[in-house]
Amino acid sequence: MRGAEMQHDGAIEETHGPDWRKLPTRTLQSVVPEREMARLIGVSIVTARRMRTEARGPRHIRIDGKRYGYRLADIYAWLDSRSAGGQASA
Repeated sequence: MRGAEMQHDGAIEETHGPDWRKLPTRTLQSVVPEREMARLIGVSIVTARRMRTEARGPRHIRIDGKRYGYRLADIYAWLDSRSAGGQASA
């Protein structure tokens, strides 16, 4: 996982960037907005939206007419499915 590590309790611990310990606990079932999903996978918001409309990105949830969210579990599963070659780090 790029920049994050999963703890035994299912919470996500960020290894780079903001100090997530000062924010409410996030679990794999937490839903993040599209902009946060784009940041987590390393693409622009425009690319993230294109990926959603072309069904090429992580599974999404329609929050209302124009807003979409993403479960952290779905983001990390999508990233894992895109892994190619090499060996996983312990």
